[in-house]
This record gives sequence, structure tokens and C-alpha cells, in this order.
Amino acid sequence: MSSWDQVKQIPIDDVAQLLGVKLSRQKTSRCPFPSHNDSNPSFSIDRKRNLCYCHACGVGGSVIDFAAIVTGRSPSDVVSWLRRSFHPTGIPTQSPNSFHALKNAAKLKDDAKADFHPNPEIYSRTLSLCPQTPAGRDYLRNRSITDKTQTKFSVGFVQDSRTVVQQLLSSYSEGELVKCGLLYPGKRPQFIFSDESLLFPFYVDNEVVYLQSRSLKGNGKRWMGLNGVRKPIYNLNAISGSRKLYICEGVMDALSSHELGYAAIGLIGANAEIPLSVLRSIRGKTIYMAPDNDEAGLAMARRLEDTLRKMGIQHVTQRITIGNDLNDYLVHSRKKK
Repeated sequence: MSSWDQVKQIPIDDVAQLLGVKLSRQKTSRCPFPSHNDSNPSFSIDRKRNLCYCHACGVGGSVIDFAAIVTGRSPSDVVSWLRRSFHPTGIPTQSPNSFHALKNAAKLKDDAKADFHPNPEIYSRTLSLCPQTPAGRDYLRNRSITDKTQTKFSVGFVQDSRTVVQQLLSSYSEGELVKCGLLYPGKRPQFIFSDESLLFPFYVDNEVVYLQSRSLKGNGKRWMGLNGVRKPIYNLNAISGSRKLYICEGVMDALSSHELGYAAIGLIGANAEIPLSVLRSIRGKTIYMAPDNDEAGLAMARRLEDTLRKMGIQHVTQRITIGNDLNDYLVHSRKKK
């Protein structure tokens, strides 16, 4: 299958979301194309065939045509962007509206140099250079995350960031490490993750598509993600094969849910949204939301409840009765035994 055919399979709703274009679920809606001021709903989408067409201005076509018309770029530029913007699984790898800067740029080539995008090969190599240590293992044990769970989720540890950078630079260029978010741009080679940090890989199928760290030092920022790379959802592999699924906030709560015997995915940040491709994959499942027991967590639950309701997904929100989050609950329940 050619790259163009692969791109044409990306759902038009997902591409619209990345472009910041709102598409109605109604049979017809107002045309979103910039050259058409549509006063009467005349734009339709055939979601089974992944095609669109405006019956008033006579413009439409595939998802490639849709993005090209919205942005004013050539179809070949759009295909290059979409290939960088979506992982092969269909998961977006860039932030919403990320193409608008590209839309107004003078040269696509120059913009491509500034893009940040995932590199599973480099992430896997990084993880292999950061094996778990007694310090990291003991910290997680104290949070009731067993060695078995640590091994299952391939938790690593950044002991000496300078050594890791030196070893990575022996195989990859500095530009490659900057593009995938592991090094800060415009500075001497500086690793994004600090010394003495737990390292959590985000897997999709068998590929590492993201890395996040948790510093064990008392100073500075505790959690750190890749520079410029969009945060995906943690533990997406839990979706397949599970009829019941928990939605938590963060890596630790997803690991805690696993310890309690429940499949879970972790949203990175209380303001995180669930992509349409993921929402489609959880249809037919019973969803349990376990938000943090604070204002931000409860606001997240209300927002997701509305999204799940609109998608027709059965869901229940469970309040944490002890502590601030699911990990606090896990620690308390283990201490009682």
C-alpha cells in the first residue's frame, strides 16, 4: 500500500481535530472551506468511505483533499505532514492547530526541520541505556508498585544523563535527538530528563512512542515529558482484550489500577483530551473514571463524562475515598493488610 493510500485511511474527523476544524455529526453542516461563506448547511461527510463534499461550492474529496483545501497547501505537502502527524496506529503525534504555522510558512522544507515528532527507535535505545536501579525500584515499592509490575511496564531509571547523551550521540545526530524531544534545541547537548529519574515508556503495540520521567530529587520539576512532542495516552495497549477499562490521570494511577487488578489507561494532565480514534476503540466497553480527588481532577471527569455521553459510551465515575489519587488509595489498602 502506498503512503498516499495509507494517509487516505486516516479518519477525516481526526484530521479536522488536528487542524482545529469542527465537523458536525449531522448529515449536513456548514462548509468549513475558507473560500466558501456557507449560509446554509451544504457540506456532507461519508464516514464509511472517508470522503467529504460540499454541494454548494462543489469541492471535496479524500482526507488529503480536505486538508489541502483547508490549509491551502499542495496535496504532496499535506501527505508529508499527515505522515509525520499520525503514528501508523492512527494516533495523532502533534498538537491541535499544528499545521497552521506550516500553512503560512514560506518553505515546507524549512518547517520540517523545526518539527518535533516521535522516534520509536531512538526511544527504545534510550530505554535500554536506562535500566532500573535499586533506588528507583525501592521508590516504587514504597508506592506499592511491585517489581512484577515494574518489569511488565519496562520502567527504567536515568542515573547519569550525561553518559546517556554521550552514548546516544555515538549512534544518532544531535539534530535527530532534538527532533524527537530528547535534547533541548539551541543549547549544548542537554538531556531533557534529569539525573535520578524514573523513566516510563509509552507503548503502542511493540513500539515506544513516548517517554516520561519522574524525578526522585526534592528540587525542580517532578514530572518531565519530551520537548515539543505531543503527550499520548499511557498504556493504550490495555484497551484491546478488556471489557472494562479505567481512565486515570497519569502514569502512577494507571500502574496502581493494574496493581488493583483493573486494566487502565492514563491521561497525562487534567486537561488532556481523548482522540477520536481512541474513543472509537473503547466503544462497547464499560468505562470507569477514577479522577484525582481535587478540583482539576473533578473538572476533568465532568468534561470526559460529557464526551463519553455524546459518543454513547457507557461510563461510571468513581470518587477516590482515601487520599488524593488512586495511588494513595493503593498504598493505604496495602498497608491495611
